[in-house]
Amino acid sequence: MWTCIKCFASIPCNQVEASIDDFGIYFLCPHCKRRNRLVNVGKHGRIALMQQERSAP
Repeated sequence: MWTCIKCFASIPCNQVEASIDDFGIYFLCPHCKRRNRLVNVGKHGRIALMQQERSAP
């Protein structure tokens, strides 16, 4: 489950498609269209995506 950093919607991982560009890996929130950053934490060439924890302001 991923959470949008703008509207805080909970989105099942299989409901959105992760994409990659020059800025990194991300998914777009289907509700507010906000770009949400993902990181690859996979080992040995495997892909395992997770959402980074947001740091406190």
